[in-house]
Amino acid sequence: MGPLFNEDWSVDLGARKLYGLRCYHFAAFLSKEWRRHDFAWGRLDRSRYADHER
Repeated sequence: MGPLFNEDWSVDLGARKLYGLRCYHFAAFLSKEWRRHDFAWGRLDRSRYADHER
């Protein structure tokens, strides 16, 4: 978490957060933009933990 936020606001998004969770987990294969969207969310989620591992 960054210093500006006290809580993770994306936790409550659930399946709405990623396109890949739709259509039996194959929706991200349907659109290049959806794949980019899901990849960006993955990078954002990972960056939150990268600082804590050091």
